[in-house]
Amino acid sequence: MTDLIEGMEQWMTRPADERFESIEAMHAVALRDRRESGSEAMPMSMLRVSPANNSHTMQLTANTDRLDFTHWSFGQMCRLARAPAEYLTRLPADVAADALNASLDSMGEKDVQLFARQNGGNVARAITGKKYERIWNADVVERLFDLSDEGWRVPPARPAFEDQPGTRPATEDDVLDGGGFLSISVGDLIAPAGLYMGDRDMFVFMVNENATLDDGAGNPMSRGFFVSNSEVGSKSFQVTRFLYSHVCGNHIVWGAQNIAKLRVVHVGAAATGALENFNVQLTEYADSTAADDTAAIKAFRDTVIAADKDAVIDAIFGKRAIGLGKKTIKAAFDVAEEKSDTYGNPCAVWGMVNGLTEVSQRSAYAGERTKIDTAAGQLMVTEW
Repeated sequence: MTDLIEGMEQWMTRPADERFESIEAMHAVALRDRRESGSEAMPMSMLRVSPANNSHTMQLTANTDRLDFTHWSFGQMCRLARAPAEYLTRLPADVAADALNASLDSMGEKDVQLFARQNGGNVARAITGKKYERIWNADVVERLFDLSDEGWRVPPARPAFEDQPGTRPATEDDVLDGGGFLSISVGDLIAPAGLYMGDRDMFVFMVNENATLDDGAGNPMSRGFFVSNSEVGSKSFQVTRFLYSHVCGNHIVWGAQNIAKLRVVHVGAAATGALENFNVQLTEYADSTAADDTAAIKAFRDTVIAADKDAVIDAIFGKRAIGLGKKTIKAAFDVAEEKSDTYGNPCAVWGMVNGLTEVSQRSAYAGERTKIDTAAGQLMVTEW
């Protein structure tokens, strides 16, 4: 088993205006953002930068429109123009504007997408490459509405900061049945968490305790998932499904197993089909029974990859579709062997899947974690 901290990181860092008490409230804001925003393709040579009225910041001119930058869109502009944003922000605005315009001129007729919002003023939300395919937050959130009828809910959380808006005592309807270490109890103070959306990205955390299952070692497990997205290119569209033992009041997920990730970059046909795939996955996940998951876990526990440690490492390393190095595989086997009382036989698929999951969570690099988690999922669909 491993512990997931993505939900806790969101709980710690999101400001009050990016937290929502309900999916309905979140969806309403996402729809408003969509109505007020639009994109236009244009060559970089049509973009110009100039000091704003206060001369300490810069504005973007596209055609005849003047737009304010966000911190994110200014960084994107600098990356596309191959100009160092950190250096430019230390210069006087007029000097920085001249330098950035010179970089834009050097890019010629290279096309970009300007994504802007109009609401009492024009704001450049994002400047992306022409192949960028936007997945709207409103479309993602809309697909969460029907899940409440299937028992899915946002787990309660303690206030993340003093005087957090929406803070109130938890009722019986708020608390999770599973309980556990530092979980929310009736009467504890709770505040909006688990539903987050700002100018840069969104994140949702939901769980379902309706159909608990046995992980094969006598431990009751429930289902949960994270979903994240960005309309402005700050992250990929990603769904993380998992089984878990319990959820803390700060949204740490304890005892996670069977972690599976769907990650889609915002480019081309993959992004176009991402929402459909997301809908199918969540529907299948919601409709599956505890018996389905229990049977699958038993099959993974019973499926032996190879007879011993060296043979397991060679067998997994030899599967090019999995794409893991021997060092990572060995580390995962060592974890699985150490925790064989929980994961079972380290030579079996289930032992190695959970070993890889723990190794992934120890990595400081998101790209490496994604690679290992994807490989763990491949173990479960590979014939051994």
